[in-house]
This record gives sequence, structure tokens and C-alpha cells, in this order.
Amino acid sequence: MVPFCSLFSRRVVSLGFYMPPQLNSQTPPSFSLATILSPRILTPYCHPTCTPSPLLAGPKHSSSVFSPAETISCTASSSCRPRVNNVGVMYDFPEVFANVPEKKLWELININIASVTMMTYIIIPQMVQRKKGIIVNMSSISSFNPLPLMAVYSASKVFVDWFSRALNYEYKDQGIIVQSLIPSYISTSLVKFSSFLQRPNFIVPDPHRFVNSAIQTIGVSNRTTGFWSHGLQYWMYELTPVWMWYPVSWYMQKSIDNHQRYEKKE
Repeated sequence: MVPFCSLFSRRVVSLGFYMPPQLNSQTPPSFSLATILSPRILTPYCHPTCTPSPLLAGPKHSSSVFSPAETISCTASSSCRPRVNNVGVMYDFPEVFANVPEKKLWELININIASVTMMTYIIIPQMVQRKKGIIVNMSSISSFNPLPLMAVYSASKVFVDWFSRALNYEYKDQGIIVQSLIPSYISTSLVKFSSFLQRPNFIVPDPHRFVNSAIQTIGVSNRTTGFWSHGLQYWMYELTPVWMWYPVSWYMQKSIDNHQRYEKKE
């Protein structure tokens, strides 16, 4: 199976987009985006040369994922463009909070929250200076309601969604678009815990179908699921009462997980 991040990068490059260096060989990439959507919005910007920094995880590193002199950036001569923050991790499989390894919890915080925040912090001033730019942040449909058995993942995606929507309002008058992308499950290696989710279908698209669909929404919608069937799922979630959501989502997570760990009781 083609990694989703790699596919996204190749697809955006094929459309004339630019992909910058990544944190390191172990860290999921975060993509820069340059397209021909609108010459008024999209022009090159650059950031001073800095040294790539490894991802740090653990209590002592909880506030130091990035330092001022350690970040992804472009050389002064590079043609750097608007960014797609497609970096992210999730649980290895649905699990109650106390059973999730501490290392995984720090990965969720550092990668899903801190990296998106700091990369945006780095590039926003360049866009403000030019009064144009696009940032696409990958959230998740799991941000719509709390998701039992994926508690920290769901909470981290709420941050990305609200962060993106707030920034879009803050900077919309300066020619900057911040899109919150909130897809449901995509058939990638992140969902290897479920044989159902690994088989592409009209509810769970493969990376090719999702990327081709989501890219068309950039510059069109500021908040979108990126795929038609995910939009239907979002609509159904809106109609589901909260009192019904919790048991239904709990059952759904258990039913798609091949591990079924929470049913094994001594």
C-alpha cells in the first residue's frame, strides 16, 4: 500500500506544487503547497535557512518539539510556497486511555498538535508580509464529537480544527486562507488494526481517490471533509444525539478493530 503522505506529496508535485524537506527520516512529512489556483493568492515565500530538528517525545521535551533555530525551512534562494500540514499519527488500535503507551501519547501531542502549531507560527509572518497564502491543516471527522477508545487522537484533531478555523478568521482580510480538512477513515497504514478499513470502498476511499478529491477543495472551501461519502458521514453525525453518539461510536470502534482487546477479560 502506498503511504498516504508519499502519495499526497507526489500528487501535489504533479500539479506544480512544491514539497520541502521533512523533519527527519522517522518523522511523517509536512508538505508545502504551490498551485495555480489564483496568482493573487499564491506567490513564493521563503524562510531563513535553519537546521532540521528531530522530533522529541517525552515529558522533558513536551514544550521543545521545535526551537527557534531548529525547524523545517527553505533556503533564501528556494521557491517556497503555501503549506499543507499533513503530518499526523493515531492510536495503533482503539484502546482505553490508561492502556495507551506513554510514548504514543507524546507522539500524538508533539506531532498532531505541536508540529502544526509551530510550522504555522513559522510561515504565517511570511504570508502576512505578502498579504497572500494558503495553509491546509489535516484535522479529522473524529473532531466532531468526543471519540471513546481514540480519546487523545480525537482531542488532538479538535485542536487542529479549531486552530485552523480561528486562524482563517484572523487572517482572511490579509489574503490568507487556512483550510481545515476533516476526513473520516482513509485506507492507509494508520488503520492496519482493521481489515475492514484496509479494504477501500465508497465509505473508506483509498489514498488516490481521497487525494484527488481533497485537492480540488483547496481555495474553494475553508472547512471540508474532502470526500463526498465523508461529507455524508458528517451530516449523519450532526443528526445523532450526543446520548446516542457515545455507545454507537464505542461499538463502531470495537467492531472494526481486529484486536478486540477490550472484550478479553481475565
